[in-house]
Amino acid sequence: MPIRTFDEVDPFEIHKLTLASFGWAVPESRLRRQMRVDPRVMDGYGRYFVERGRLVAQVLPLRMPVRLTSGVETVGGIAGVCSLPEVWGRGHIRRLMEHVHQLYRQEGIRIAALTTSRNIRGYGVYQKLGYVDLAPFYRATKRIRARPSPPRGLRLRVARARDVPRIQGLFREFARPFYGWTERDPKFLGGEQIWFDRAVDRFRLVYRGGELVGYLRIIPGEEDFTQEYVLRRFPDFRASVRAVEARTRFGFANVAPLTAAADLARFRRLGYDIVGPTPSKAMAIPLVPTLRPQDLPRLFGVPQGRFLLYPTDAF
Repeated sequence: MPIRTFDEVDPFEIHKLTLASFGWAVPESRLRRQMRVDPRVMDGYGRYFVERGRLVAQVLPLRMPVRLTSGVETVGGIAGVCSLPEVWGRGHIRRLMEHVHQLYRQEGIRIAALTTSRNIRGYGVYQKLGYVDLAPFYRATKRIRARPSPPRGLRLRVARARDVPRIQGLFREFARPFYGWTERDPKFLGGEQIWFDRAVDRFRLVYRGGELVGYLRIIPGEEDFTQEYVLRRFPDFRASVRAVEARTRFGFANVAPLTAAADLARFRRLGYDIVGPTPSKAMAIPLVPTLRPQDLPRLFGVPQGRFLLYPTDAF
């Protein structure tokens, strides 16, 4: 059997595969930690294709709770898909994907989903397997001609590990009107909590008059780039955007990715240009005959403008 699980391969071979494919690799200790603490990980961790004793391809299957228009259910998340360039075209990824789809079916999972880019080879592979586009991703950008003064009465605080449940609680309240990746584990900030020692450093809690009103997610060291604005009240959102604009060094402010119509409308209201759709795509495939591919965008709230996928939930 050419398809193996994590404990049936040499972790250093995984290291070499991901280094060749992505340009980076994760230490074995981090992978084992993810297996211990990440509630999304399946038994056996990844699935690996071995050809003539050499590990040449991988797929990482995840169990991911999502909110569909039909209710909350577990969807199969496909992550970490890669193969060595010298074996492209031999069908290894197709066989791994079909194997993972069957694992999902055995668990009663009806849908598999992934995120990718139209600019890479994998996009065509997924289409041939039957994956359909769910939602496009957009960016928001604004030229800052004169750096604004920071808003009065608003304070940003660097988040700490003990703040994770508060961040997740704020997100849960904010995400109630949306569908997609809105169901987060209250103590876990996705895969980044595994890959980065201080993933929580990306978050800034927002206070107004001593009251916690929301949070931001930034890219450390990139003052011009923000990734999540989770604030229920528009005045707090507007003030938080202004606080970020007051810190930008390069004369513009950027936000990405954006999928929900409400987010796009909020940034347009503040004078941002919406750029996109970008090459990034969310895709999904039905795994049971009772679902049709054309049903999936509606189930994820895409035509309704209520599909939500933020970087904290990326996979």
